[in-house]
Amino acid sequence: MDEKPKILIVEDERIIALETRYKLESMGYDVPAIVSSGEEAIKKAEELHPDLVLMDIILQGEMDGVETAGQIRTRFDIPVVYVTANVSDARLEDITRTEPFGCLFKPFEDMELHAAVEMALYRYKMEKELRESGEKLRKEMNFTKTFIQASPAFFVAIRADGETIMMNESMLHALGYTANEVVGKDYITSFVHEKDQEVFSKVFEKLTKLHEPTLNENRVLTRDGRELLVEWHGRPVFNEHGEFEYFFGTGIDITDRRQAEKALRDSEKKYRTLAETTKDATFVLDLDEKCTYVSPVIEKLTGYSWQDFLGHSFAEFIAPEYVKSTVERFKEGLAGKYISLYEIEMKHKDGGTVPIELNVTSLPDATGKTTGRIGVARDITERKKVEETLRKSEREKSAILDSMAEPVLHIDADMKILSTNRAMSKLFNLPLDKMKGRICYEVLHNRNKLCGACSMAEVFETGKPRESDVVSSFGKKWILGSYPVSYEGGKVASAIEIAHDITTIMQAEAEIKSHQEHITLINQILRHDLTNDLVVIQSALNLYNKSPEEDLLQEISSHTKKSLGLINRMRELEFFISRHSNLKPHKVNDIIDEVIKNYPFIDFKTKGRGLVMADDSLPSVIDNIVRNAVIHGKADKITITTGRERDMREVRIADNGTGIPDEIKAKVFEEGFIHGDTGHTGLGLHIVEKAMENYGGYAYVEDNAPKGAVFVLRFRMVK
Repeated sequence: MDEKPKILIVEDERIIALETRYKLESMGYDVPAIVSSGEEAIKKAEELHPDLVLMDIILQGEMDGVETAGQIRTRFDIPVVYVTANVSDARLEDITRTEPFGCLFKPFEDMELHAAVEMALYRYKMEKELRESGEKLRKEMNFTKTFIQASPAFFVAIRADGETIMMNESMLHALGYTANEVVGKDYITSFVHEKDQEVFSKVFEKLTKLHEPTLNENRVLTRDGRELLVEWHGRPVFNEHGEFEYFFGTGIDITDRRQAEKALRDSEKKYRTLAETTKDATFVLDLDEKCTYVSPVIEKLTGYSWQDFLGHSFAEFIAPEYVKSTVERFKEGLAGKYISLYEIEMKHKDGGTVPIELNVTSLPDATGKTTGRIGVARDITERKKVEETLRKSEREKSAILDSMAEPVLHIDADMKILSTNRAMSKLFNLPLDKMKGRICYEVLHNRNKLCGACSMAEVFETGKPRESDVVSSFGKKWILGSYPVSYEGGKVASAIEIAHDITTIMQAEAEIKSHQEHITLINQILRHDLTNDLVVIQSALNLYNKSPEEDLLQEISSHTKKSLGLINRMRELEFFISRHSNLKPHKVNDIIDEVIKNYPFIDFKTKGRGLVMADDSLPSVIDNIVRNAVIHGKADKITITTGRERDMREVRIADNGTGIPDEIKAKVFEEGFIHGDTGHTGLGLHIVEKAMENYGGYAYVEDNAPKGAVFVLRFRMVK
């Protein structure tokens, strides 16, 4: 017999949870546990590993349902269906990120519950099977890909229209390209030697018609113009309809072998041709670094004749500061290491030096054994002049940047500062020469790694500009504009960032947004909490009709009072928002006397007098603290003292209640923070904090002796 699916219920309303368990068990499911907090839910999920979790969004404890569901999904791969009375658009985005398997809105019918559970269980089963199949396929594909990429042979795939599909790493390295540079290129015109293109086209045409492999040779062109002679074993690939899809070829580079054979036949002719047709100087060195051949062009470069070089070490003609590095490269090249283009300076017969670019490669004999090095020396005097012109342009660019009022930063792909301006120097109080050439996040932000969500890093990754990132620093708010400024091989080589000061604009927008958020919060709390209370009342009535119990009537009465209290608190918050106006002097003692009239059963003591700068919401501020002490702290004695603390007016409200635990003192003023069984909306003390900020003051809490809590309000003095 199949085991019943196990469903964990996470619901902070006991009546709703019991009714849901009754419905699920009557449908044939197993409900091994009911929990009311996120912490308990995670513990039970790890212990029971249920097949599904029904998750209420509003829970007891530190974690809400969305955060709890995210951890359960990530840690235990258990599907979650949300159950809620209401959800906002913003909350819906948070819910979506946790990848839920459904959402039920209270109150729901039995059929809705059954359908949501069955669909979630079926979807999870299908997704799990799909993941397992995909993983198996991925491993098989990775094996094939790894084999092709690791092979020393050349692999290439070409479509029926001649477009290159792929080349493996060995072929890409030999040709000097990256994968992105070859994909999509016409293979014949891009990589096949012009003289071999017609023959290759005929072979390719034959492959599209015959189901037979081929064997042929052709010359392949590298990025720097070299020719590689490759022996190809080709095979056509056809689809299920018998139509030709692509050609797959495996090649062996036989260039060195053929070159060695040719070198034995006509080496003298080759050297003579090189000397007559190139403007660059060609040279050949033996294993001891001595010149065995130098073309006559060398005299134009250095003033020395080609006879002066023969039998002498090439190092004798190099400027002293370049001898060591050049000899090291010579030895590394003989050992088989690839040596890229590099620059040196050669001595000139007139006593000066000449900037030279060298391109050197190994020279093999007929057996493939290295017999020396052959290279080309190019005069780069003109190029150096161009580089000097570029440096002059860089100085002009710096002058332009320094004339700008906005801070500007120019960095390369390694996040190194290429240039900046005086506005940026002034902003960070750093000299320009202390910034240029250093990593931006190290010198500007004192970090040892890239800043999170770095806009400049995103520009390098996407190649697109990014604008309107608002950041705060130095007491100001900025809009950052980050832009790519140049490209090399399709990648962004550098980027520039400009900061615009929008502090004044943001301050105005923040005040408007704060009012909008409070109004939205009132609406969300009323919709969710009132709906949830009504659902509890309805569920309790349903259970009472089936089995009358006294505690059910008490549950109904409790939630009715809770809803009425919520409405009164929302009216208070609405009053605070609507009456926010210009500050004016208030006699704080008159306000205190007015508030304590509402609590005739509390033993009050008041001391001191004074004026404070506030608005018409001040009575609500005092009342929120007193009410918090009475309801949450269970206090029956409160002492209110008014005095002066330096240049501020201080009001201390001390009670003899249960006090506030140390671990939540820093959180009591946060919007929506709830603690203990008496917690409701978490707005009372948040109203206090926001009001004190508007007054230009602040509030904090400390312990009372021997027990209780002290709320301290500090106001601006009335001068």
